[in-house]
Amino acid sequence: MKLRYCVWFLIIITLLVAGGIIYLQGGKELVAKTWLQAEMPLIYKSLMQLAHSTPNLYRSGWVEHHLTDIMWSSSFAMVICGIWVKQFTLLKLLPLGITCAIFYEVLQLVGLAGGTFDEWDLIYSFCAGGVATLFTHWLLRGKPIRE
Repeated sequence: MKLRYCVWFLIIITLLVAGGIIYLQGGKELVAKTWLQAEMPLIYKSLMQLAHSTPNLYRSGWVEHHLTDIMWSSSFAMVICGIWVKQFTLLKLLPLGITCAIFYEVLQLVGLAGGTFDEWDLIYSFCAGGVATLFTHWLLRGKPIRE
């Protein structure tokens, strides 16, 4: 079972790091980048060095506007569902994972969070939450394997 949790954790970290690198490689001045640069300049400098030393993942268009949101929302859904995967059935986990994935986009819609609401982000996050929940359930509650 430890192997399954390690794989699950590595996938979450990979999604978060890759999404962060894409944002850092983009030329836009984002609120988070400006805040990090002002409040934690050493961390900002280290992250920017990391982003510029890795292959360029940033692309304008779909990657710029949607992929990072999909990566982050699915990782959030995986974390929340992974916490309760042993306590709840898939039918109870699925709405939880989807809700977690669309949470930030809904906050943008009603004006409680910064950023720009996008219908496509809502649709992509909805789908990503469902897929992330199904994957987490399959990985962490699947049939026993030899480890």
